[in-house]
Amino acid sequence: MKLLCTAICVAILFGCSTTAVDQNLSDEEKGKAALLVLMRSKDSPFEGADPKVFEKIKLKSRGGDEFQWGAFVISPGTKTYSAQILGPGCNWFFHGRFTVE
Repeated sequence: MKLLCTAICVAILFGCSTTAVDQNLSDEEKGKAALLVLMRSKDSPFEGADPKVFEKIKLKSRGGDEFQWGAFVISPGTKTYSAQILGPGCNWFFHGRFTVE
């Protein structure tokens, strides 16, 4: 858990973008795809996170412009994501932006 917390913390410094996304996807699916591309990248800050596992997680609407994806909340209108991870004795909050070109 500590490794994943650290990885997500580093991810907000980089943000994420992708050009390898099907343009027919909904905006929330594009946000998920951008995060998956970052997870698969050579210099992924999500060390230890298996993108094959994450790609199977379904997006769930939280109402309005927010979609839950595991620990992530994706907001396609503002092209932002956040994650909250609860660990023993710690509570991590992370925020970042994504782009799809």
